[in-house]
Amino acid sequence: METIKEADFPLSQRDMDAYWDLVRWTLSEIFGEFPEEADDYQQFVNEGSVYDKIACYHTNPFNLAADIAGVPPSETTDAQYKRFWAKNITVFPAHNR
Repeated sequence: METIKEADFPLSQRDMDAYWDLVRWTLSEIFGEFPEEADDYQQFVNEGSVYDKIACYHTNPFNLAADIAGVPPSETTDAQYKRFWAKNITVFPAHNR
């Protein structure tokens, strides 16, 4: 098995910042939590291996925010999130691919 190197990680800093902006927005607007609750997890991911980064950035920001908030996603919160995307698809252009 070939080892993945940090240089092979496909996301730019801009993409990663947009991802965490969305996690923070979701924490605040959907789950009613302080957006700063994402800071420790972001630091863990940033300091982790490339495998930690791959696992994190393959997680839907909605699901990660739910995990951080300690709240299971529900149909209501999922619907709120989808309504946001329907109205604001260009707000987070890194996720608009």
